[in-house]
Amino acid sequence: MISKNVKETHKLAGQILKNLILQHKLNKALVIILKGELGTGKTEFVKGLKNFLKIKNNILSPTFVLMKVYDINNAKVNFKNLYHFDLYRLIEGKLKEKDIKEALNTLNIYDILNNKENIVFVEWGENIKMFKENKPYVIEIKQRANKDREIQINNLKVKTQKSNP
Repeated sequence: MISKNVKETHKLAGQILKNLILQHKLNKALVIILKGELGTGKTEFVKGLKNFLKIKNNILSPTFVLMKVYDINNAKVNFKNLYHFDLYRLIEGKLKEKDIKEALNTLNIYDILNNKENIVFVEWGENIKMFKENKPYVIEIKQRANKDREIQINNLKVKTQKSNP
């Protein structure tokens, strides 16, 4: 899928999450890994979920705090919390897997991952084993030469509405 601007990214984010929710079968959190270089729009993708999930607070980057939590107020989805992790500082700090695991344990990561009422987005988490236990979807965002964003999702049959150019 191609997004030409932030508004399209937000719209696609809602459509994609709606499909992920419908396909989610585990009795654990719905985990989505956001993959992409710095500045490709991973956090912007999560910001696009505010209206769909009826989140009252502004969605902000968790880069400096590692994790942000938001209450989901959309009664049509069976989820109560959106967790947004950004592990860039841990990954860029060249921490070993065990040190990353220890840092995430201080945030009660296993309780978060084992709670079926949670949606968990993780930036920079594609190589962290603990997330793989939840069979995460991976959304890769690439910036193209013309500033468009290409959004690819593994293991997902996406039904999207055509957007106007």
